[in-house]
Amino acid sequence: MSDEPEISACLLVCGSFDPRELSLLLGVDAASDRAGEMRRNGVAREEDSWHYRTDKTRSFDWPDHLETVLGIVRPHLGDFLAFCDTRSLYREIHLVSTMTDGTPIGSFTAEQVADLAQLGCALDIDLYVASDHDHAHTP
Repeated sequence: MSDEPEISACLLVCGSFDPRELSLLLGVDAASDRAGEMRRNGVAREEDSWHYRTDKTRSFDWPDHLETVLGIVRPHLGDFLAFCDTRSLYREIHLVSTMTDGTPIGSFTAEQVADLAQLGCALDIDLYVASDHDHAHTP
């Protein structure tokens, strides 16, 4: 198994909205979305959601994954902010790493940090540790 962690970056938007509209606005399909779904108990979910994720790669380079996510929003920044702000939507970028050895490294640029602030995005970093045995049996 490689010492490099498996990493990805995600953009999550939650609230009351039609996720298909966000896909059209940004020109990308969500990895998953939810609109008006019912729970197993028949009660409607409180929020709709749209979740875009970069492809998982073996790398130490989180800044590159963050840049990919920011790159889908930058060309549509004004429209994205208007879409989210008029609907009071929650926005979050999360960086995910699954590793056995080694952790992702790198510095985020001042531009990336400023973009996160301008987008009103929370930044969540998830580190998962798996043994070589656990990872070998993952489909």
